Amino acid sequence: MIGELNTTRARLVDTARMLFLRKGYEATGIAEILREAGANSGSLYYFFKTKEELLIAVLDWYAANLYVEVIDPATAQTNDPIARVFVVLEGYRQYLTITECRQGCPIGNLALEMSERSEAVRTKVALNFENWRKAVRQFLIDAGDGLPGDLDRDAMATFIL
Repeated sequence: MIGELNTTRARLVDTARMLFLRKGYEATGIAEILREAGANSGSLYYFFKTKEELLIAVLDWYAANLYVEVIDPATAQTNDPIARVFVVLEGYRQYLTITECRQGCPIGNLALEMSERSEAVRTKVALNFENWRKAVRQFLIDAGDGLPGDLDRDAMATFIL
């Protein structure tokens, strides 16, 4: 029973993540999430009291999966820290090409749509951005003498993102 609940919760989060990315938070209805996830409303409300709580879970998913989905593959592809930055950027370019620029950045989209409406969402969006910035900054730090010594790696990581 516990495994089934975890699977249902994961399905709800994954479905909401995809729909929020494709359509936006406001344009995505609870009924649509339930239908696409193959879940009933009781299941949704067992895990999440509100649609916003589901959004928070989606943002938590992005934070928890940054390394698995983006950083680790870049690290595995090359040993060169500067090249890793370009691998991450190339992944985004490919994503934008595949989606014909219709979906944009998952975190950026939610930031634009929701940050002014909810402090909890704004905090989670900021956490996701900071995690990204730290990962890119670490690539720049790892580059060592490959970059000018006086380069502000924090500012450069922010600029790259």
